[in-house]
Amino acid sequence: MTDKRSILSGKWNNERSFPARNSAARGRAELTGDHTAKIKTVIFDLDGTLVRYHGVEFESSWGAIGVAAGVGEEWDRLLAAYINKPLLYSEWMAKSARLLAGIPLSKVTEKIFPPPYAHGAAAAIKELKGKYQLGILSSGVDLVAERVKTELGLDFTVANRLYISDGHFTGETETVVDLWKKDQVLKQLATEKNLSLPEVCFIGDHFNDIAVMGSVGASIAYNPKDERLVEIADMVTTDFREVSKMVEMLAKRSERQEEVCPRKKEDNNETQNRRAPVCLIGTGRRCTVIVQGRR
Repeated sequence: MTDKRSILSGKWNNERSFPARNSAARGRAELTGDHTAKIKTVIFDLDGTLVRYHGVEFESSWGAIGVAAGVGEEWDRLLAAYINKPLLYSEWMAKSARLLAGIPLSKVTEKIFPPPYAHGAAAAIKELKGKYQLGILSSGVDLVAERVKTELGLDFTVANRLYISDGHFTGETETVVDLWKKDQVLKQLATEKNLSLPEVCFIGDHFNDIAVMGSVGASIAYNPKDERLVEIADMVTTDFREVSKMVEMLAKRSERQEEVCPRKKEDNNETQNRRAPVCLIGTGRRCTVIVQGRR
């Protein structure tokens, strides 16, 4: 049997079991009630998931804007000072935004656009369009989120705002999605758009996505940066091209539970011809798939 590959460590080991589901996963089961709710909406994180700005912390749109504006060092100092102070998130945002005051928008956009999409993201979105309502929920910046929404043809986006006037950053911002309260914003979004959380599938990559994954009916961890996502997500992949297939599998679990957690069949031509995941294991109604990314 193929050994399981740890996405986080990149090391091979002989473990055949997966970490036990944590309290967030148990809470999700209690929240959803109907364990076979049909997926109708797919929501994506932005930074580190749909787009990946390499060379900045969290591959984030915030960091990319800071570097493009020429205030990257100051930006990093604020990040170090505030990252462990969740109650001061709005203060952190406000100080970061003030660094941009008076800087031409064009100076930034010429460096951050076109957005550096995760490989396979556009293709995955194309396969999902028309089947599900698609959107973004991010603590990133609306400047990037709105561009991605337009280019990929998504239905909605919710992100933090940077204000611009006469082609220049004003130095003002609005906290729409607190880094530490993303799940609360999701619940507000669900109320505004009449979404049923058990019918939502969320795709994210970092620690601030954990609570969101614990609030929805299904979740996929893409290239996870935190081990806890591997523990809680229904499926895990390092290859965005697999995301649309995973959503379809999760969407069908109410019809064919076996598709979510199939049993291994030896000498099966169909199985052999399919590019198999490194590890496929299921626990109850939940199933975790780790797919080795194609680089």
